Amino acid sequence: ILPVAILYTIDLLLKCNLIRQAKSRLRSFSQCKIIVVAGSYGKTTTRSFIYQILQGKLEVHTAKGNVNTILGLAKDIIDNVKSSTSICIVEIGEYREGDFKKFLKFLPRPNIAVLTAVGPQHLSTFRSQKIVDREFLSFLKLTQYSIQYINGNNAGVKRIVNHFAGSPILYTSDNPKHYFSFFKPELTKNIHAMQSANVAIIIAGHFGMSTAEISEALTNLELPERRLKLRKFEGFSIIDDSYNINPDSANSALSYLSTFKGRKIIITGGIVEQGKYSAQRNIELGETIAKIV
Repeated sequence: ILPVAILYTIDLLLKCNLIRQAKSRLRSFSQCKIIVVAGSYGKTTTRSFIYQILQGKLEVHTAKGNVNTILGLAKDIIDNVKSSTSICIVEIGEYREGDFKKFLKFLPRPNIAVLTAVGPQHLSTFRSQKIVDREFLSFLKLTQYSIQYINGNNAGVKRIVNHFAGSPILYTSDNPKHYFSFFKPELTKNIHAMQSANVAIIIAGHFGMSTAEISEALTNLELPERRLKLRKFEGFSIIDDSYNINPDSANSALSYLSTFKGRKIIITGGIVEQGKYSAQRNIELGETIAKIV
């Protein structure tokens, strides 16, 4: 017991020191604007699109991969955020009630807050959709003095906004339409990718990018790995959406798959982290798959 207690204490002190250093470093770079992206899903795609568009004009940083914990962000900030960084895009994850409060205590007040979706995710730790909704409502309240962009196409987002006193800015998959011609064809079939791209376009305009600059960036826009990523070889089209799965993202992926012709094969491990709803959600997934495949 004694060695474990000593090692645990040392580990905790080292982690607290790392977080303290990162917090101090970020606050010392007062010129660095902070964009936070939260949501049950769509966070990494949205963060990636904002980064891909803005990097053509500004010195922007975002973590590589799927870094969305305080400790992971702290290490990334210490290693990579510099005094010349003008914008830092941060993805924040939620696994338990109160996580957003911890994140937003760690970060300086964000200049822009984005909410991508609210859905049935991490129910094994949150226990119910009501608690998930409450956590995302706290995100809106904690960022009410930031510019807030929220997904107007998502039912969960619209549900919690009814309990929020602020006036966030809605974005959808339908605006601004004049940019659609610059997207790769596979992106225009993907409703969630279009929503992510549209908020990225709006934010790029906020930071002074011209229509021509944004249009040029859109021609090279790429989805992150394992998020409805389309690859073609030897007559096959492979759609890799293996990063995570919840009922909403599963239905979106299946809707995307239904736009393709020919024989379809699905490989899935089913929907996870649904707590007491697991059996029913996977039965519903199987019923939906049977209509498409």
